[in-house]
Amino acid sequence: MNIVMNRYDFPTLDEFLDHYDIKPIEGFCQQMGRQVEILKHYASQPEITNIMEIGFNCGHSAEVFLKAKPENNVHSFSIIRNNLRFGKRYLDYNYPDRLNIVIGESEWSIPNYIKRNPDKKFDLIFIDGAHWEPIPKLDLENCKKLAHENTIVLFDDTCYSDSLKRYWNEYPTKVWSDALEKNEVIEEGREDFDKGRGMSWGKYVFGCNT
Repeated sequence: MNIVMNRYDFPTLDEFLDHYDIKPIEGFCQQMGRQVEILKHYASQPEITNIMEIGFNCGHSAEVFLKAKPENNVHSFSIIRNNLRFGKRYLDYNYPDRLNIVIGESEWSIPNYIKRNPDKKFDLIFIDGAHWEPIPKLDLENCKKLAHENTIVLFDDTCYSDSLKRYWNEYPTKVWSDALEKNEVIEEGREDFDKGRGMSWGKYVFGCNT
């Protein structure tokens, strides 16, 4: 596909994708206005500049983070998908040198990254990867090694409403609920947005041995 970009022709990632008839493989955050508000709220805070996410898809959450303020940088861990390169091209063009993507399954790519970057910490972590066992639990546990005491962790696809939750919400919701019960995280908020869509967020609990 021959893509010619001018930032003024495509003020948003969605307009760029629509123009070239590029379809995201699954749901994405910008379909939920309230979720975008929450992501933007945290990404806009002056103390948050280093942002990590699991799950790039076409780059909608990365766009929210990069647009929130010019100081933000995004480090994304993602499996390889055909559509990934289009979102990355758009974001690299409009937000040069502010996005880095590590390709690979998060259960091994994140531990490998930690080994290579033992002192790296992120101010905001958005976990939106695979929903099946044991990946969400591993993602939540592994990301703690990349967090500091004030890091905000946003855990996608939890849902507590009996009428809204779907099968893909069950394990992420259990993982977050278990972490709360074990005092591994402190919850600052949770919302169910729509059918099968929701998010919980808070901070990691660090003990004396962490």
